[in-house]
Amino acid sequence: MFLRFISVTLLTLFLSSCGYQIVRERGIYGGDIKSIYIPGFKNRTFEPHLSLYVTDAFSSELISMGLFEINRPSYEALVEGTIKRVTIGPQTVDKRGFALEKNLELELELSLISKDGKLIKKWSLTEKEIYRSDNANYEDYNKREAIKRAAAKMARRFSSLLLIEY
Repeated sequence: MFLRFISVTLLTLFLSSCGYQIVRERGIYGGDIKSIYIPGFKNRTFEPHLSLYVTDAFSSELISMGLFEINRPSYEALVEGTIKRVTIGPQTVDKRGFALEKNLELELELSLISKDGKLIKKWSLTEKEIYRSDNANYEDYNKREAIKRAAAKMARRFSSLLLIEY
């Protein structure tokens, strides 16, 4: 009994002195940024509807984090995104030279801007995704799903960068 009391006391002293604390504030910058506005990403490519998929992925990811309120009228920061490039090329080909799989590469530029217009941080992200193209009936659907997967991966990486850096 005495040994148990000593071990609990030592454990309590050890845990209280190591600097860990329960997170009290939502957001980043010590709670200074709790609401983020995400306008539609600018699409600098010729790929239609691309900004819709990318903006949706980033909004969904930041909502699922639970640290921010998204697209409130009185926001504290703005995430501005530009889709710089999307490249599609063959990944695997059959013996006749037809592409069985294609490689999609998506490049984004993101900026976190404070409510007074000052640039806080800028990121450049690139993601690759492979999709099947052997059946012409399903190729557009597969490409769209590959774009959504690549955008979701980039959004997860962006949310991780926000948490790590701030």
